[in-house]
Amino acid sequence: MLITSILTAIGTFIVTNIDDIFILMIFFAQIEKARHTQVVLGQYIGFGLLVILSLLGAFGFTFLPPEWAGFLGLIPIFLGVRMFFKKEEEDEAEEALEKLGDVKSQASNNHFFGPLTSKVAAITFANGGDNLGIYIPYFTTQGNASLFYIAIVFFVMVAVWCFLGYRLASLPAILKILQKYGSVIVPVVFIILGISIMLHGDSFAYVMRLIG
Repeated sequence: MLITSILTAIGTFIVTNIDDIFILMIFFAQIEKARHTQVVLGQYIGFGLLVILSLLGAFGFTFLPPEWAGFLGLIPIFLGVRMFFKKEEEDEAEEALEKLGDVKSQASNNHFFGPLTSKVAAITFANGGDNLGIYIPYFTTQGNASLFYIAIVFFVMVAVWCFLGYRLASLPAILKILQKYGSVIVPVVFIILGISIMLHGDSFAYVMRLIG
């Protein structure tokens, strides 16, 4: 029974988070190794919020109407558009950091939290908005003991996903493309992701109904 629950939890995680590997791969390829911890932490925070909200929903506490879930797509759209306009400022910031030398670089290694952490968490949470529709009924059918094991499996799988994203980002061909064209690819991917979330959540149809 336990093995079945674990295998089901693994399968559920995979089918609901397969696209997160691509997002993680982009993040890992775009930043220096000193900030990889922030990506992992952001992924855990974003996914942890999804699990907490799903558990609350399973126990009867709901804070977000189902028809509003698609509007989470506005988060990656905002980040993508912002990245287009912030590109020149970020380039100038990177040049300034390089001039500070190795001392500043070593200090940044100790920072677990930063803008990148919140950005990854926001993208993970927004991209997993539709997961709530799967996790809530899934959690509702489980006993307390099973929920404990499912939570452990989910958070172990987050580590596996981060590792896979890192390894994929380390492939020479992928790394070369993302480093060369990443400043265009990343915001475009975020905007497309946001539009996809809104379309999947019928957000545009909901707005039209309100207007009509």
